[in-house]
Amino acid sequence: MKRVWEISLAVVVSLLAAGLILLVSRTPRGEAVKLLPPPTAPPVMVYIVGAVARPGVYSMPVGSHVWDAVQQAGGLLDGADEGAVNLAALLRDGDKITIPVKGEPTPVASATIEPTARATPRLTLPAVTADSGVININTALQAELESLPGIGPVLAQRILDYRKKHGDFTTIEAIQKVNGIGPATFERIKLLITVQGEP
Repeated sequence: MKRVWEISLAVVVSLLAAGLILLVSRTPRGEAVKLLPPPTAPPVMVYIVGAVARPGVYSMPVGSHVWDAVQQAGGLLDGADEGAVNLAALLRDGDKITIPVKGEPTPVASATIEPTARATPRLTLPAVTADSGVININTALQAELESLPGIGPVLAQRILDYRKKHGDFTTIEAIQKVNGIGPATFERIKLLITVQGEP
């Protein structure tokens, strides 16, 4: 009787051990982890004006260049001075691109970094008016003043306030009377500005 009991116990232990081994060695069930594709970068918004077929604001894919924006705006017009702008420059959100006309006096375009709310660098190209190639600081609007290198929304508003309080500027040098515009800023914009009646 004792022998039968030992055999039964051995069988039960063997079954339990086999079940435990089967349980441990079995591949766990469950769904495979699905990886989501990386998020798509939002497009950049650029403003293109001047000698293009359709000036305006355009949404461009990240990694686009100035030439891509020109094509989006319908291409260059006859007489456009494409050599005055770096068509290979990489676009950034908030860029303003001005394509001047050949024969207009255009200073060398330079990229200036202006801080924005998101601390994103912005490429600012000199704005050139269609008639004289320079901006009249006695009649310019806020947006025209902001197109000048180093003149952001705050300084543009100060120029407008100064003009309203003191009247027209008599010389371009007089713009340095505006708080925040010193000799360094004046040197950057002096070839881009004029005053009415200046000799």
